[in-house]
Amino acid sequence: MSWASRRKFAIIALIALIAVAVIASLTFAVIHETPTCTDGKLNGEETGVDCGGGCTYLCLNEVEEPVVRFVRPFSPQAGRYDVIAYIDNRNPSLAAKNVHATVELFDESRTLLGTKEATLDIPAGGTVPLYIPEAYRGDRIVSQAFLTLDESTLRFYVPDDRHRVPSVTGVETENSESPRITAEIENQTAYPMYDIRPIATVFDTAGNAIAASQTYLPQLGAYGQAHVLFTWNRAFPSPPARVEVLPVLPIREP
Repeated sequence: MSWASRRKFAIIALIALIAVAVIASLTFAVIHETPTCTDGKLNGEETGVDCGGGCTYLCLNEVEEPVVRFVRPFSPQAGRYDVIAYIDNRNPSLAAKNVHATVELFDESRTLLGTKEATLDIPAGGTVPLYIPEAYRGDRIVSQAFLTLDESTLRFYVPDDRHRVPSVTGVETENSESPRITAEIENQTAYPMYDIRPIATVFDTAGNAIAASQTYLPQLGAYGQAHVLFTWNRAFPSPPARVEVLPVLPIREP
């Protein structure tokens, strides 16, 4: 083979090799799926499906699950039952957003009267109240309620900044046939707060929740204050011994 033929053959072989490499690279790019934290698969550095490792969300076995401290049904008027529940987050630096909850309501014979769905944000640490108005309407007497958190929505993450909530002072209770509770809500930070839902829970001498209500503040400016009022149309079933007013605010997306 002459020198010219060898040179021509080498050029053709080089071009063919480059073409094969390009085709192989394109084929790999099309077929191979780069692991992500949203592909519904256990891959990459994940320790669970789309969680753990370098993902934003932690796997459920890496965190302390929230504890439902209590769930109480109560009747603010004839034929209507509301529900108040307290959920404790035992993770001081982890939060979960848009957690789905299901409340089941039973009569004294354990017959299921109905269910109610709700969504809540669980800020890092502390307790978050969940108030569900009109959880049941009907002639039956609701004696028990149970709350279940959907584990598939318990996606805990480390928030970017501290979840700020306003302080509550000056809580006063007027116990009558039409009870009233008033309180002062104060923003002690230089940042405005939005979509605030203060929830008032009334407890009897045994520590049981006997009533609850909520109100709404669309905005509370920096270092701002607001007066809030909670009312009921019927007397409390037993004398109130303690009142807690807890402001609930949406938490930020991860």
